[in-house]
Amino acid sequence: NGNNVGGNSVGGSGSGGGSDEPPPPPALLSDVTPEAFALHGASLPERERKRAAHFFGETARVTAGMTAWRRGDLAALGDLVNASGVSSIDNYECGCPPMTTLRGIMAETPGVLGARFSGAGFRGCCLGLVEPALAAAAA
Repeated sequence: NGNNVGGNSVGGSGSGGGSDEPPPPPALLSDVTPEAFALHGASLPERERKRAAHFFGETARVTAGMTAWRRGDLAALGDLVNASGVSSIDNYECGCPPMTTLRGIMAETPGVLGARFSGAGFRGCCLGLVEPALAAAAA
């Protein structure tokens, strides 16, 4: 009866109501499983595919970030913060040139473990995860 995408059957012959119409696709991106996105995401238009890639990447980074935090692994957490910042720019296409430039400068500054936007880069701010011993120098 079709492919299962995010718990919803897609395709197939319908479900009894005399209709040959497939059920509607999931209404929310959070209803799609990462596995379904990996299988079918390439079929999306580029903009939607990039936004979904950011969503699924952020979800994975949050989970990995909680693990890194619990381990006290600030270097790993910083890598995740940096990856989030890059994905916000490349996949979600947010930010503006001054914010993107500032995030890049921060990411290259000694003592800054990770840098990203908060407030989606639109009248928001950049935040950095900084080694405590180097905080004054990084500022």
